[in-house]
Amino acid sequence: ASPPAASNRWVGRMGTDGPYDDFELALVDGGFELTTAPAVPVFCFETGGRPNNSWTSGELFDAPGPWAVGTDGQVAKEGVAVNPLVGRSPRTITYKVTGMARDGLRITGTLGMSFFGARPDVYWGTMVIINCAGAQSFEAVSAG
Repeated sequence: ASPPAASNRWVGRMGTDGPYDDFELALVDGGFELTTAPAVPVFCFETGGRPNNSWTSGELFDAPGPWAVGTDGQVAKEGVAVNPLVGRSPRTITYKVTGMARDGLRITGTLGMSFFGARPDVYWGTMVIINCAGAQSFEAVSAG
């Protein structure tokens, strides 16, 4: 695929501070498509295992879209998480875009994701469930 025209290229940042270098997107038919993906902070915690065992990681938002401006959306697809509590095996990851709006000069919204894992705890003879979720607001501005 060829890169989008300069007037169609937007750059974004996660949160509201810092440079616009976390991701890029292109406008498409009333929405946008991520051309480079950002990382979303995700918090994972165990139930049925060691108490208070948790881990935070930056997970790739690997769902380019297209995502419609003005509507919330979600898609579930197979992926691999980097969070050490769930391990590296493929799993279903649900990607969400919420609260997306465009005011002409800027696009804002929230990118989120969730997934889970399970593993046996051989010491206690139980099944450990790992729940993971995270979301981060973003803003993007035209780069052209």
